[in-house]
Amino acid sequence: MNTLDENLQGLMTFLENLGQMPPTRQIRIVEIDPNTPSDEGGRLRVMRSALQTPEAYECRFDELISAGLPWINMSSLGIEGEFLIVGIETPRGGGSSRTSVNYSGPSVAVLQNGWGVDKALLFE
Repeated sequence: MNTLDENLQGLMTFLENLGQMPPTRQIRIVEIDPNTPSDEGGRLRVMRSALQTPEAYECRFDELISAGLPWINMSSLGIEGEFLIVGIETPRGGGSSRTSVNYSGPSVAVLQNGWGVDKALLFE
């Protein structure tokens, strides 16, 4: 699975298998790199304008897959409005011949907050 669409479907299957299906399948993506700042509570600080549709992010995802990164993590960060926010987390360095795409579900705090993303992200 190398395309963004295939991996988003893989993430949904992963969440379904965990019994953690989000209340929406409409997605917005935000890229999280190692320099993404966080607040004192550990929430990632991102610009609301950084949210992208899957269609708009597809070319960037292809670039990341081709960049020689050892891994990319697709994280379900929570729900904002009617959208599931998917974080695309990348490591500091490259040097790999094949990129592994890993999936992760929402944090316990997000689930306890009814899937609210405000326990994981702070929009600026």
